[in-house]
Amino acid sequence: MNAYDNFNFGEDNIIAMKSNTALSETFGVLRSNTIYPVITRANGDIEICQPVKNSRTNSGASFVANQISGTVGAVANYMALAPTQITPASGDTALTGEITSNGCARASATYGSYTAPTSLNGTASYTLTHTFTCATASQAVGSVAIFNASSSGTLLVESALSQIYSLINQGQSKIR
Repeated sequence: MNAYDNFNFGEDNIIAMKSNTALSETFGVLRSNTIYPVITRANGDIEICQPVKNSRTNSGASFVANQISGTVGAVANYMALAPTQITPASGDTALTGEITSNGCARASATYGSYTAPTSLNGTASYTLTHTFTCATASQAVGSVAIFNASSSGTLLVESALSQIYSLINQGQSKIR
């Protein structure tokens, strides 16, 4: 059994915490335009972190317009991480310093749920979930972004997290 910190985005972690269900080693939640980070350490300790807003880029706005107009395009469900806290800009097309190794490279996320607005002009939300396992070394994570491809592609949204988090590789542990 591996014993190291993982990095995950998904509403299921919050639901599990509220119901006091055992959690796997995971990190975070992405809903609508807010990231709700939650780190579950390899030793079972849970850190609930401050939510942060993500920023839609110009290319992300164009992507949404193309999807609404019926232009065929890839689904935006790839999550990418960076070790530093970026300063989002509308003209960004890539995540500065994107992690490409150590088990934390960009990966396809699972669409989990959609919550409709409760009123006209209300806020809708959706959930993307992926567990990143920093398997070969410790890893700093300070930013996250969503793309429509496993490499390159269109940058839909990006955000600096409220702080830089250290995910620690603690090696292997044996089940006896």
